[in-house]
Amino acid sequence: MGIVFKNNAKTTLGSSLNNSATSATVTDGSVFPSLGAGEFFFCTFDDGTNHEIVKVTGRSSNTLTIVRAQESTTARAFNSGDAAELRLTAAVLETIQENIAAKSANQTVYNATTASSATTYNIGIDPGVEANAMVFLNGVLQHHNTISFSGSTLTFDAAPPDGMALEVIVDNLINLQSSNLTVDSFTAADVGGSPQTAFTLSDTPAAETNLIVFVDGVFQDQDAYTISTNTLTITTGVIAGRGVTVYIINPVNIGTPSDGTVTSAKLSGNITTPGTLTVGSHDVAFDSPTFVVDNSNSRVGLGTASPSVPVDIVGDVKMSANLTVDTTTLVVDSSNNRVGIGTTSPSRLLETVATNAGADITALQVRNNDSSTSTSTSLRFVNSTSGTSTAGGGEISAVRNANDGGSLTFKTAADSSATLTKRMTLDSSGNVGIGDALPATYGKLVIAGSTPFTVIRSTDTTTAGLSMLVNSGSNGVGSIATDNGGHLTFDTGSTGAGQAERLRIDSSGKVKIGNTGGSGILNVDNGSNDGGYVHFANNVGGTTLTNDKGLAFGWNKSNGGGESVIIANQGAGSTGGLVFATNTSGGSYAERMRIDSSGNVGIGNSTPSNNHANANRLVVGNGTAGGIANYVGTGLGWYAFSRDNANNTDAYDGGMAYDGSRNLTFHTNAGAERMRIDGSGNVTHTFSGGETLAISRDGAGTFVGNTSNHNLRFITNDAERMRIDSSGNLMYNTTSASTLFTIQGNTTADVVTVRSGSSANANVGVVVFRDGSAEFCGQITCNGSTNSVSYTTSSDARLKNVLGEAKGLQIINKLNPIHFEWKKSGIEQDGLIAQEVEPIVPNAVTHNKESDVYQLDYSKLVTPLIKAIQEQQEQIETLKAEVKELKDNG
Repeated sequence: MGIVFKNNAKTTLGSSLNNSATSATVTDGSVFPSLGAGEFFFCTFDDGTNHEIVKVTGRSSNTLTIVRAQESTTARAFNSGDAAELRLTAAVLETIQENIAAKSANQTVYNATTASSATTYNIGIDPGVEANAMVFLNGVLQHHNTISFSGSTLTFDAAPPDGMALEVIVDNLINLQSSNLTVDSFTAADVGGSPQTAFTLSDTPAAETNLIVFVDGVFQDQDAYTISTNTLTITTGVIAGRGVTVYIINPVNIGTPSDGTVTSAKLSGNITTPGTLTVGSHDVAFDSPTFVVDNSNSRVGLGTASPSVPVDIVGDVKMSANLTVDTTTLVVDSSNNRVGIGTTSPSRLLETVATNAGADITALQVRNNDSSTSTSTSLRFVNSTSGTSTAGGGEISAVRNANDGGSLTFKTAADSSATLTKRMTLDSSGNVGIGDALPATYGKLVIAGSTPFTVIRSTDTTTAGLSMLVNSGSNGVGSIATDNGGHLTFDTGSTGAGQAERLRIDSSGKVKIGNTGGSGILNVDNGSNDGGYVHFANNVGGTTLTNDKGLAFGWNKSNGGGESVIIANQGAGSTGGLVFATNTSGGSYAERMRIDSSGNVGIGNSTPSNNHANANRLVVGNGTAGGIANYVGTGLGWYAFSRDNANNTDAYDGGMAYDGSRNLTFHTNAGAERMRIDGSGNVTHTFSGGETLAISRDGAGTFVGNTSNHNLRFITNDAERMRIDSSGNLMYNTTSASTLFTIQGNTTADVVTVRSGSSANANVGVVVFRDGSAEFCGQITCNGSTNSVSYTTSSDARLKNVLGEAKGLQIINKLNPIHFEWKKSGIEQDGLIAQEVEPIVPNAVTHNKESDVYQLDYSKLVTPLIKAIQEQQEQIETLKAEVKELKDNG
């Protein structure tokens, strides 16, 4: 692949050639090289005055496939017989240089332009020996006899002309052992009157492809020579006196380095040793810090470049066999995946064994090296293949902080949860909290949590309970117990011997105080001392509560604040009725409810009879915020107003009800429902005629309207202004319409006024039109800056597929403008007939089928008018040119 050559390739064009042709026919195509895939050559066309260089990429017999105007030449027309030759051009030499550069993968190229008649140039690299550098001027190789190097400075024997392209290629591989580039220079001699063909090289190339041959600086194709050992034979010979330069590029084999060292600069890839590798008294480092041998300190480091112990490993360590440290100190049983401390045969995953006769042994210690007052040390149990998952696991922690002191906490996690939750705390004082983090605040044993029951279970078949002792029982005892009969009993006593049952809740739920008998829900019987009365206090608000005043409940307000107080039947002859009160402080109580002597009830009001006679049976509140709640669960709750209690069929005339479905209904006329507010806030008003008015919402939002087949009318000043009929048609100022929206105007005012949001805004769309898919179609725009209105339709290029040019005169000339009179008003106008326009411009005409009226959109004629004007202008310009020509020609 690449450029190809052939000597003396000259012929002529076999036919004429214009300046845009991409193929050329020559008289004899065989003089040119044959081309394979990816190959090409440069050809020059020359008519004796002008020339053009083309790139030939294909040849079929005498036909050449060409790329025109190469190397800054211009595509021209040539005649049959003009020269077609393969000449040496700058592009040829540049391609050769690229091929030379490809011979070595490690070269440095210097480029410059000669100037100021300079003879020296610093190329930036020392080639070492002159043979390692090739110097080109305008693509022509310079003989080594005309140049020299001193370090990185190139010196010409004579300054080259200014403006020439200077290129120096330096081979960088020659310092590996010995130069892999040999340069031989010859001056051809006369051999018996014939050109010299054989040249003896100073080195034998590995193959012909290892040679680069120049004759007087001209690169020679490999077809032009052969090599046998170190004898180069140029087939056609070289005329006497011409210079021959031969570059021999041979592969270099690595032998013993001359300086006795092997460095990274001299090696690449893997190193294989045929035997033992011995290192003397020196350090060794492999990819430091992967593996380092510190010879002076007899240490080995893995993962560290500075081992501090005989074997210093930084990183993970993996072993595939057992590990034993000092017999029994530490044993890792790899066969059974067990670890033993103090034993050589661990029977569990981790087993510690120690012996200390007659003394305690700390077999395992978990230590947190942080001595601050806010730390914890934990032992975690994990039931998972993941070491970080705590689901179904647990944790025991020794906590040291201000809240828990030196406590021991126990945590667990549910099987489906990764969160460890504290379940029990044993604090430094021995207090136990189950579900509570601070047991010392409440007692020795605190059980807390969201679960409402704490279970005490006994293996005894008759009794289970909880006993409480003061000073081992000598200063008071108490117990709560349940027996096999299902009874819960409460016992007290000053000592254990004097403990007796004081209260019982039997298996049926009956409460018995002072006695185990009685059939009531609450049975109080403590003998004849107090006559069976229940007493809580002797004094309530200065009123003495004694046995002879009936049943009374109270509390001595002087001993505390906020206790409940109930006064029932304040005594014989009292006209105050029944009063219910609660204590608000240690010094007073407040009345909350009263039933007065007239039977009127006051809640939060002590004088219900003072209210209006029509509204004093139940008075709630005294002027402050409050309310009444009728709690009926999922049942039906009523607030009813009755006319006749004796008439079961008309027991109430009206009222308000609330049902289990959260509907609030209002009723009149013997209970007929008139209005309903459902649980979602929807309001429905039902009239006696069956029509309904609803305020509700659905998936589309809130709405107001009727749910029956009737019109919805809007009335002001007792006159209808707007109507929405049962079909959904909207009518304004009229009661009949055949379209969705009808406005009936009058002769004294505008029919519709549309205002934009601000008079200062420009181009505000006040009416926007969209199709059924909500796609924008057009709008009526109000310009507040110019007080103008624009009517526009969609004309976006992104919405259109351009099919060609519009028609102009072809349409306009078919239209029939007329002068006509409107039949209804008698007004005369100029215009068109819609039915006549329809076959010419169909999209300008619409037909309202309901009214059977044809309509014409004059804006659809603007485009044909524009096109017609353009066509007429072209005709005008043509006529003007013809007139001018006639005038100019006299």
